[in-house]
Amino acid sequence: MKKFAPHILIGLAVLVVVIVGIVVFTVGKKNNTNANVTPTPTKKKVSKPVNQIPFEERPYVLMAPSAGREVDVNVIKIPKAADSVEYLAEYQFGTSLGGNEQFIDLQKGEHSKQFALYSRSAGGKTSYEEDVQGGTLRLDFAGQNAYSLQQEWKYIDNKNKQTTFASKDGKFSVASKDLGTIRYGIIYNSPGLPEDIEGNRISEVYTLAFSAPSAVKKAEVTIVTTTGATDATIMGWTGKEWRTYEASMNGNTATASVDFNEAYVVVSK
Repeated sequence: MKKFAPHILIGLAVLVVVIVGIVVFTVGKKNNTNANVTPTPTKKKVSKPVNQIPFEERPYVLMAPSAGREVDVNVIKIPKAADSVEYLAEYQFGTSLGGNEQFIDLQKGEHSKQFALYSRSAGGKTSYEEDVQGGTLRLDFAGQNAYSLQQEWKYIDNKNKQTTFASKDGKFSVASKDLGTIRYGIIYNSPGLPEDIEGNRISEVYTLAFSAPSAVKKAEVTIVTTTGATDATIMGWTGKEWRTYEASMNGNTATASVDFNEAYVVVSK
């Protein structure tokens, strides 16, 4: 057996002690560093309650589709003053969920912002979202008295030339042979009215917008009301004034032959 000199054995022992010391120091420093790190808190987005303000204070909003697969969100009348509004449009297309957020600066005179139902790559390739069905539109108004609203919207891609459409909640429908010529449309539950009406409102406010609205002349509109009033009439908003249409009642459902209008609501005396 080969023997080592005493001074070599002592040197090896010292080297082992030094290595062990370095390892212990490094691990201890690492643990101490991790212990002193304060974890960054995760910010949670606070969801404000919606539809809390009285109906009379709610804005009139119109969602309108374009032939190029965009959607305009138009905040037209604002009874309750606000400085700005941020909207979140969420929707289903096929089996996927989509969403788009936009900011409208009311103080700068803005009242509309558009979002697209497609994406565009850096190379310029456009990928369209197919089978868009609609969803919800959340409106967060900011200012001295902040408030939030959320309503449903139904997107129509009429490639099959259908002549009857219904709202997402199923309480509004419109039928006309002219609708077969329309490609894109939106039925939206507006939070409020464009102008005051005479009588008692007994239904939601439904807006109707198409990519080619002039193609529709006459239609039959059916709206489910909150009560089976026998004196109910359907009011249609032309964009400038209200028109009145005599309605027939079947239980709590009102039906009338109407001109094409931008919005509809049922009232009773």
